[in-house]
Amino acid sequence: MKKLIFAFYVLFATLVMTGCKCTKGTVSKDALVSSGWVLSAMNGNNTLKSKFPNKLPNITFTADNKVSGNGGCNQYGGSYTVDADGKLGLGQMMSTKMFCQGVAEDEYLKILSKADKAKIEDKNLVLYSGDEAVLVFVPKTAE
Repeated sequence: MKKLIFAFYVLFATLVMTGCKCTKGTVSKDALVSSGWVLSAMNGNNTLKSKFPNKLPNITFTADNKVSGNGGCNQYGGSYTVDADGKLGLGQMMSTKMFCQGVAEDEYLKILSKADKAKIEDKNLVLYSGDEAVLVFVPKTAE
């Protein structure tokens, strides 16, 4: 009986310790490409209408490692990689260069270029730079 109880505790301890290594919150490629995403917060600010009076920025990831979107005025695109831990690599972005007064597109693209990790949190896509959440997107269907 003591061996059975000991085995149970060993199993329980193993489950507790390995449970801490779960990937909850990380993002898979399938989750990225499942929907387009619309910006809902930038650097913790979710009052974006004054920064993007015409259109909120959006981003779309494809299964063939392409990323594209609209920065609030201009279209942009490039390539990306994402690993099992959510580490995100964005390649050089290209963008159209139409002038749009009063749009914080340059700020958005600069922040986007520094993003190095992606997570899904409460159905939202959160991009991080280091440990700081810098961009939060909602699924495009929730616009």
